[in-house]
Amino acid sequence: MVLWLAVASVLVAYWFFRSPLLDAVADAIRRGAGYRYPILGQLRALAQVTEEMRDLREHVSEFTERLDFAERALAEVRRRDLLQQPRT
Repeated sequence: MVLWLAVASVLVAYWFFRSPLLDAVADAIRRGAGYRYPILGQLRALAQVTEEMRDLREHVSEFTERLDFAERALAEVRRRDLLQQPRT
């Protein structure tokens, strides 16, 4: 009987911690703290903007690498075309 109670408790705890209910409770706690400490909301917003900037930097870096590759490939094609053209 005790084993079943322990298993049931573990399953209920697992369900609770993996459910949207816990997310709602955490958001309510965060919002409550935000009213008492307005700076927390500003810090969260700053953290979010910082993360978005980091993502944008990564995207720009990837785009730069792709553009560099495309320019080198185009230069190689042009060089081959010039070498294949007969001179008159």
